[in-house]
Amino acid sequence: MRSITVRIIQILTFSHYRILDIAFFGYALRNTQNNLIAFLDKIILILFFTLSMLSSIDAQQKFDCDGSAYVTVVDENENTSLIELTVGDQDITQSTVFSGFGNNINAIGFNRTDSLIYGIDPEVHQLFRIGADGVVETVKFLPLIGNYFAGDVSPLGDQLVLFNRDSLAVVDLTDSEMPVDYRAITTTTDSLGVFTTDIAFHPVTQVLYGYDAVQGKLITIDVETGVVDNTSYPSQNFNSAIPAMFFDARGELYGIGTNSALQESTLFHFDLETGTSTRSGFDSDFGDRDGCSCPYTLKLFQKKRNAYVTPCARVELVLTVANLTGQAFSDFSLRQDLPDGYLIEEIVRNAYPSVVHSGAGTSTLSLSAMDISQGIDSIVIAIQIPEYAGGDMNEIQAELFGQDAITQATQSILSNDLDKGEKNAPTDLFVEEVFDIFQEAIPNFVELCEGDTFSLRLPSSSDFELVWRDSFPSANRDFTESGDFILDIITSCSTTSIDLMVRTTTFSVDLGEDIDIDLGELVFLNAMSNSFTPIVDFTWQTLAGEIPCGQCPTIQVRPREDTKYILLVENETGCTTTDEINIFVNREVYVPNIFSPNGDGINDYFYLLSGFPSIKVLEFNIYNRWGAQVFGATDSMTNQELSGWDGKIKGKLANAGAYVWTAIIQMPNGRKEQLRGQLILTQ
Repeated sequence: MRSITVRIIQILTFSHYRILDIAFFGYALRNTQNNLIAFLDKIILILFFTLSMLSSIDAQQKFDCDGSAYVTVVDENENTSLIELTVGDQDITQSTVFSGFGNNINAIGFNRTDSLIYGIDPEVHQLFRIGADGVVETVKFLPLIGNYFAGDVSPLGDQLVLFNRDSLAVVDLTDSEMPVDYRAITTTTDSLGVFTTDIAFHPVTQVLYGYDAVQGKLITIDVETGVVDNTSYPSQNFNSAIPAMFFDARGELYGIGTNSALQESTLFHFDLETGTSTRSGFDSDFGDRDGCSCPYTLKLFQKKRNAYVTPCARVELVLTVANLTGQAFSDFSLRQDLPDGYLIEEIVRNAYPSVVHSGAGTSTLSLSAMDISQGIDSIVIAIQIPEYAGGDMNEIQAELFGQDAITQATQSILSNDLDKGEKNAPTDLFVEEVFDIFQEAIPNFVELCEGDTFSLRLPSSSDFELVWRDSFPSANRDFTESGDFILDIITSCSTTSIDLMVRTTTFSVDLGEDIDIDLGELVFLNAMSNSFTPIVDFTWQTLAGEIPCGQCPTIQVRPREDTKYILLVENETGCTTTDEINIFVNREVYVPNIFSPNGDGINDYFYLLSGFPSIKVLEFNIYNRWGAQVFGATDSMTNQELSGWDGKIKGKLANAGAYVWTAIIQMPNGRKEQLRGQLILTQ
């Protein structure tokens, strides 16, 4: 019975669907005759369902199950785009599969039985099936009660599981009618309930995970009972939705949320042991979104353990084999070639039974007859970097290859660098000179601002020793005083020295002595400063506010009243200093008390004088000693000779003697003043 079933599955695997691992997975869990019969009945239902959909599925191109993640993004017009993501530890790559589909597709999941993505319109309840060619097929309307935005396809591919705060809706994908079974949601603690916008199945344990935005923590969901465990994991202090969650080919859980403050997407990498996460921002136009992935694959990853690679260093290279296919592989081979002169010092770890053809003492790691079981493990080699390799830049890449036991097809799997968000990305092996590493970390000169401390934190590695010439006991240190310091960096093949000069600042600025001016006079304020480093900012201000000239060491001012000018200066180090200056304004109007209109060109007119700018004279009148007006003018200005009295009355020179004058002036601030006085006319 078992051999017949396996053969049927083999035939279907060659044709369209990879469900062999489902059969073996289920069979391994069933060891009684009754359970075996029930299991085979289930397989027959799966086969019937997949055969019934064969013609429609053939119209769609299948996705390569290579560990990639997929995100549906829904715009404000309810149009959906599908984005493929390749996620690395330090980078992420996005590529569009299709855009502008005229329905909201959410609650997506990857179905490993047909290598297509399933999703629903959360409000209309239409079920869609998406192909790698961007073809979206409408499957059917689902009789759902309520709206569902979170969903995933089970690892067996037999269920589409949908989640909202009230219930689980389990859609049976093996039945052409696709009946829906509901389970009420309950939690392990009294709370405000849960709000989860996506869920993801672990590819091995089949545990269903989500993120609760109410408590800001990771949760697990029991699909059979609907019980949500919202107590086992701690809060992450992120009380917002994570609307896209997925597992990668290593069984690592990721989520994509939004940092509203920075207006960027945030990638969460969860630790399933502790529930904590690391976060990194990346540019995207993701709005409303949902995520899934296909981790059910055989992958080879590569990563350097060393933060720094220097000449003569011992570098550990980790090759991680991730097999989440549900089946074991045998008689595989692995090869890793290194640049000439780069030798393998030892094979530190090899978790896989294999034959070692080349290893320690050579530039090639060559293994054969590898048995690769379900799960994740690694091979670690230690590489000795040559003394002459400083500045070398090489790309290295391992290859895992062998025959698929079922299809007999040859598989060739190139290593993917874990730091890079690219498919089949080689690992960069850049050998840095020790001096270059520490020249970036240690400045030649440090200016200590008043009361400040300069904290020096240096790169560390087992490949070099750091020794201060003044015998300071630690590589990292804090500086509070001036001094000259030398650091020696000692490796197995060289000693490099770095000099550091530390100086407490003498930074100051001087605007000079206070200034007295006449009203209207223009004044230049010039900042005289001394600084170890260039000045980067001048902030001028008065009590009335800031003067907008941030890069001006000199400014021109014409104050109308007594004014205090304050200057704050910042240098390149970040030190600041300040000075201030007072400008006192003489606002008086000058009026002579004698004039001689004799035509000699000297003192021939009587008029009001002031500093500049001139002051408006609204009225200006002159009277004789009997009170009769002998001169009058309106709307003139001070300092205008010809607008004054020329000493004549009706064209004839006035008699010598005493006269009285009055004036109404308007100051620049709009204030009016009345003035009066006497004058003597002489001939």
